[in-house]
Amino acid sequence: MTGALRVLHVEDAADDGELVVLELEAAGYQVDYLRVETAASMEAALASPRDVVVSDFNLPSFDAYGALRLLQASGQDIPFIVVSGVIGEMVAVSLMKSGAHDYVMKGQLARLAPAIEREIRDAAVRRQQRQEALALAESQRQLQELSAFLQQAREQEGTRIARELHDELGQALTALRIDIQWLDRKLPGRDEQVGARLANMLRTVDQTVDTVRRISENLRPGMLDDLGLAAAVESHVAKFGRQSGIACDLAMNRDDFALDDATATALFRVLQEALTNVARHAQARHVAIRLQEQPGQIVLAVQDDGCGMPPPGVRPRRGYGLLGMQERVKLLGGRLDICSAPGAGMRVEASLPLPALAEGAER
Repeated sequence: MTGALRVLHVEDAADDGELVVLELEAAGYQVDYLRVETAASMEAALASPRDVVVSDFNLPSFDAYGALRLLQASGQDIPFIVVSGVIGEMVAVSLMKSGAHDYVMKGQLARLAPAIEREIRDAAVRRQQRQEALALAESQRQLQELSAFLQQAREQEGTRIARELHDELGQALTALRIDIQWLDRKLPGRDEQVGARLANMLRTVDQTVDTVRRISENLRPGMLDDLGLAAAVESHVAKFGRQSGIACDLAMNRDDFALDDATATALFRVLQEALTNVARHAQARHVAIRLQEQPGQIVLAVQDDGCGMPPPGVRPRRGYGLLGMQERVKLLGGRLDICSAPGAGMRVEASLPLPALAEGAER
């Protein structure tokens, strides 16, 4: 590597400085050289861009350790190379552990240019890696924002559709049922086939009403909006027990929880997904659900006594349910822990920070 090289030399001997410049020029560099002897002058020099800092080990009012600390405090990631004639191996190792990149004996200045070239190249790689890490972090932040927006939009759309199903389609089905009952009353002399057909129509309408109600509840449980998380959890667990035949044990340490909509919705969705997994995969006979408000957080735990999950390497793919739960909880600053082993059941635990309104309600 050749070209311009901005060198900051921490050195009290001008002759030694000239030797460093001559060595670097002989290696093909166009040297922009500045020599300093004190901490104050080095700190001022670091205000301008430098490519490398070369430092003697011991100066009358300064040393390599102090120079290294000044460079590190400046936040610049440029090579720091010690050039000294009195440094021992133990001191050299100590300097390297402190952050120096290399050391060169004054009697071996031929090593200086290759060392600088190597360390400048390594510093460029580190800067590139930091830039890529920052870009990745920014990309992840944007993806999290998008995920949060999509989660919110999906919940809002689900709420809108659920209300339309309940209000519009539900009313239409109710009106249809009334009309069928009216026909049933107005046709006293009908034959058996007509009566059977009317009865079948009523059953179909009732089944459709149940289907609409189920779809509406899955889209957005009305009880969550009307009565809060505790009532919605109690209702969902009871319904799950009836439909699955799995014994459920529910314990909550509050009759109601003062939560914002996002937190309540996230906990309820985690409960839904966890119980769905129990019904589909666990082969469980019993499931315990705990919803507890603790200092600074609210915790939902779902523990079953089923078959558990095999190790990740042999685990079959089951879609994105667990991943979706983790992302939903993470977006709200919480964490989701999943513990499982073959034959030992599975435990899903979601911990979310309590919103300010809940903490205020406690006080």
